[in-house]
Amino acid sequence: MTRTLKIWTTILLVFTFNLNFFAQGNNVKQNLSANSQKQRITSIVIENYSKGIQSENTGLRKSAVYMAGVYRINGLVKALVKQFSKEKDDDVKVMIALALYMIGDEKGIAAIEKWQFD
Repeated sequence: MTRTLKIWTTILLVFTFNLNFFAQGNNVKQNLSANSQKQRITSIVIENYSKGIQSENTGLRKSAVYMAGVYRINGLVKALVKQFSKEKDDDVKVMIALALYMIGDEKGIAAIEKWQFD
């Protein structure tokens, strides 16, 4: 009787393991799909913020710069440095410097240091 119990316990464990294994396989596929979708959304967000940073509308420019700094969006450093070099509004320029500082990228910090000593 104990041998039969051991056999059924083993069968049950193997069956449970297989169910769990195949369920995880589906989750991996879903996670890969979700990751590619997140990357696509991230690239769209960075593109939109870049357009906002380069906008002629001062309010939009300030908002985009502020959000780039708050969320430390490293993908916006290039757009921020580009706008920093041509920005005429001192308030926005200070906001860009703060955003670059908060992001902490070396190129951004170098742009701030260059402006500080000019």
